[in-house]
Amino acid sequence: GYAVNPGRARAMMQAAADAGSADAMFELYVYDATGFTGDADLESATRHLHQAAKLGSARAMTNLAGAYATGRGIGRDEVKAVTWYRRAAEAGSVRAATTLAHMYGTGQGVDVSHAKDARYAQRAHELASQPLTV
Repeated sequence: GYAVNPGRARAMMQAAADAGSADAMFELYVYDATGFTGDADLESATRHLHQAAKLGSARAMTNLAGAYATGRGIGRDEVKAVTWYRRAAEAGSVRAATTLAHMYGTGQGVDVSHAKDARYAQRAHELASQPLTV
């Protein structure tokens, strides 16, 4: 398993990422951010996170939005944060939709909009109510 041979886990994830897997690219981000398979490398982690988001990973889009919102690992940019949260919510991220509802309800990084607050709260509810697919 991964815990027994992190180097092998990384090689497998890299091969899957090279084949176009957004999920594998996201895992490489996690490996680099945490140092699971070697030294932590925030620059490499950020690069993998961007690639996973561009490949369509809702998890990556949500984490990238959070990085822009907080400035962790990249420059703080509220416009990019909102853009990535929107993309993630449309891609199925409950967390992103919930975060957007909060942002529009409180005016955090955006103008207060009760209509958008309600729309994203409804989106989060719809996403959370869907059965899991495997």
